[in-house]
Parts: sequence; C-alpha cells; structure tokens
Amino acid sequence: MEGSHAARREAVSFGRLVSFTDGVFAIAITLLVLNFEVPHIHHETERQLGHLVSELAGDFGAYFLTFAVVGRMWVVHHRLFSTLETFDGRLLTLNLTYLAMIVLVPFAAELIGDYGGEPLPAALYGGVLAGASGLNRVMARHAARAGLLHPDHREEVRPWAAAGALYIPGVFLASVPVAFFSPLAAELMWTLLVVGRVVYWRRGSRRAG
Repeated sequence: MEGSHAARREAVSFGRLVSFTDGVFAIAITLLVLNFEVPHIHHETERQLGHLVSELAGDFGAYFLTFAVVGRMWVVHHRLFSTLETFDGRLLTLNLTYLAMIVLVPFAAELIGDYGGEPLPAALYGGVLAGASGLNRVMARHAARAGLLHPDHREEVRPWAAAGALYIPGVFLASVPVAFFSPLAAELMWTLLVVGRVVYWRRGSRRAG
C-alpha cells in the first residue's frame, strides 16, 4: 500500500513538472506576437498603412524564425520527458534553468526585430538559443547516466545525449562572435539551421513511412 501511495505521489509530481513546463513554453510562444505594435494612422493617411506594415518586416522575420526554433525545442523536450521513468532533483534544477532560457527568447526576439542590424541583439539571440539547446542535451545526458529512463526508451535518448547533439547549440554559439562582424551572417546561420532541420525531419518521416 505504501508503495502504491509513493508511486502515485511521484506520478502527480511528474505530471505537475510537465504541465508547468508546457505552460512556460505556451507563454513564451504567445509573448512572441506581443512584439508587434499595430500601426495607428488617421483616415487621411491610410495610404501609408502598407508602408507602416512593411516596416514590421524585421519583427515578422524574428517571429517566424523564433516560433520554429522554440516549437522544435518543445518537441525535443516533450520526446525526452516521454521517455522518463522517474526524475531527480538535479533534472528538476536543469529543467528550471532550461525554462529560464526559454523565457528569455521573446525578449531576444524583440531586440532582433527592432534592432536586427546591430551586433549585440544578434549575439544575445544566438547566446540564449545556444544555452537553451545545450541544456536540453545536458538533461538528456543526465537522464541517461542517472538511470531515469524507462528501459524501453533508452536507445531513443542515446542520440540526444551523444556528442553529435552539440551540432545545434554549436551553430548558435558560433553565431555569437559572427554577429559582431555581421549580424546578417548570424541570422543566415540560424535560418539555414532551421531549414536544414526541417528538411532532415521530412526526409526521416518519409523513410519511416
């Protein structure tokens, strides 16, 4: 009886952890759209609306890129936590640190939208996403080493914990010094990374089908 109560408490705790994490992701993604300011014009200047909307091009670019990146991070995080059999205090701390980086993403995206041609916003954006994606790999590695994975899913997590998983955080980290020489080059690195991951995912889905 005591064992069943303990298992129930752990299941409730794990459910709260996942729900909290999903909530933070949902809020972070929702905050992205708050970076847009609706142009306010008078009737006699309505012809300028197209021009005013075109000035939001940087915000739109930052929005779609960041939505794709954060959405991908949520998918990876969801897959990782679906393989867990239990969790410990260290994983909980790592997850909170990871979420702290996710919450910073809308702020970094707003800076990119408003000051996309400046080095510092691009460097901050790359650094935040490098930290978030790197922490996801650290969580996967800790879960594998600490025996937190369900036996049936251990092989699924191995690629995420391997050195090859450093590719994505490595690209974001490499974009930080690049941003100080050319913010545009750093933004192209992120865009190509996202496009490349989408193409890779689609090819993998076709093979699986």
